[in-house]
Amino acid sequence: MNSKVRIGVSRPSWLLACLGFALLGLTTLQSCKKEYFEKDRFTDGTWNPALAVPLIKSTITVPEVLGRFDDQDIIVVDSTGILALYYKSNIFSFAADSLIVFTDQTDQQSHALTGPEAGILLGGGTVSVPFNYNFPFDLSNLGSSPELSSIAFDGGSLVVDIQKQFSYPASVQLSIPGLTINGNPFNQTFSGTGPTTVSLAGARLTFTPVNQVPVQATLTIGGSGAGAPGQTIDVTVSLTQLDFEEVLGDMKNFAIPARAGEVRIRFFENDTTASNDGTVEWYDPRVKAIFTNGVGAGMQLNNIVLNFVGPFTSTLLTGTSPLLNSPVLNFNPTVGGMVVDSFTVDVNNSNIIAVAAQKPTKLLYNYDGQLNPGTGPFNNWIQDTSKVRLDMEVFLPFDGTAKDFRRTSISEIDIFPLTDDIEEIEFVMFRLTIDNGFPADAHGQVVFGDSTMYVDSISGNVMGGIIDSLFADGRAVVFASPDVPPSGVVDQNNKKHTVLDIMLERSMLEKLEAQGMRKVVARGWIDSFQLGSSRVKIYQDYEMDLYLGVMVKAKVKVQL
Repeated sequence: MNSKVRIGVSRPSWLLACLGFALLGLTTLQSCKKEYFEKDRFTDGTWNPALAVPLIKSTITVPEVLGRFDDQDIIVVDSTGILALYYKSNIFSFAADSLIVFTDQTDQQSHALTGPEAGILLGGGTVSVPFNYNFPFDLSNLGSSPELSSIAFDGGSLVVDIQKQFSYPASVQLSIPGLTINGNPFNQTFSGTGPTTVSLAGARLTFTPVNQVPVQATLTIGGSGAGAPGQTIDVTVSLTQLDFEEVLGDMKNFAIPARAGEVRIRFFENDTTASNDGTVEWYDPRVKAIFTNGVGAGMQLNNIVLNFVGPFTSTLLTGTSPLLNSPVLNFNPTVGGMVVDSFTVDVNNSNIIAVAAQKPTKLLYNYDGQLNPGTGPFNNWIQDTSKVRLDMEVFLPFDGTAKDFRRTSISEIDIFPLTDDIEEIEFVMFRLTIDNGFPADAHGQVVFGDSTMYVDSISGNVMGGIIDSLFADGRAVVFASPDVPPSGVVDQNNKKHTVLDIMLERSMLEKLEAQGMRKVVARGWIDSFQLGSSRVKIYQDYEMDLYLGVMVKAKVKVQL
């Protein structure tokens, strides 16, 4: 048997799986095979006017109905007992080291030999030249003109390069009072010609005053060589490929560049079919935006745009929610700490009902912002591991209305001739008994066709070689909804009892055989209570009892 199951709307069709059990039972004619008519089942060996066989006896519970949802969707129960779909997804995340990048820093000090110094060197003496100055640390690329008090590095290099025009040996004793490497004050002598590199991994640079690197150096020249007044020696100190671990200071009103991206919304991903596959209205959808600020600075996010895109439309999330109105995120003043802020988007502060009705599959977002909104001074800390992220929790309670959701299943069968032992079947009758505790009506239809019958993938209509259908009126009531009281809770001790007898007369069976029936389409439609016009809620204890049996009346030829 080849089957193709098409679920019109997989996410909000709360009870559609229930109907599937019933409709699949209606297509089990192939179960009426020879084993049900073996001669040891009869006592008189001539006629048995009717034979009843149970096909299905089942209790359908909410977990079974909702078992079709994606593994990453979570069914939760809120404090009132209503079931809901819960899904959490990261919208965006960025690390502080993507915002703060230090450029290479270079300072060069030059000294030209004076006449007296040249004379001392020529006489075999030694010349010492002191350098005490502040090396400005350039932060112009960061835009906000921050004022830093210190930087801890986990990578980078200090490079000292000595270039001279005379041949006398030279060295420089270099001390940077604000620099420690692995806890040790930096004080080192560099000699020779060319660059010498010192790793800054494990180093901390303290600025005195802000953004200024204090340098104390002594240049020593002397030994065998030659030189003349006016010839120069250049000492270049560079900080290159700086990779910070921690930054302390005042970042001022630091701009966060505009960012954009997209995120999958898993709830509705399987619903890419035509919009006439049913309508749903969620009465209480909620989205909780959770910001985690791991940066030691307050943050304001501006110009947030959230555009939800579905198979056919896109809807902009609008309203008065704090999420959409430049939310300000707090920060933890303790280095390495974080703060979590959350904002709720619901029916009271947004158009979220309209968004949910569009069954979006993607969220397109963009935003910009700044650190330190307001006026300073600010006392900030930033680590390379500091991150800012936005997670969204989507909460869809099963609270609302649903109308005209469809399930269609097509099966290939081979049941003619039924058996050589059966000379004549007078009728086949299915009896479907349901005690329904769900607040929904279900309708069904079974269509018989030849090998060319198919279900159109776009419209969902049955096409091709249709022979006949089970119900003349298009849709029969398979099970009806119980009454829903004002409380919205269906009494599970007072379920709706429905008995449906489905008769296949001899004339129908002859017609199906004569026209080469090879396929059966079972179709079902779901409406919530009162044709989808009344608000209903789905609670975790709802269930349905289903019994399906078949009765066959046949003339049987028995060999005694």
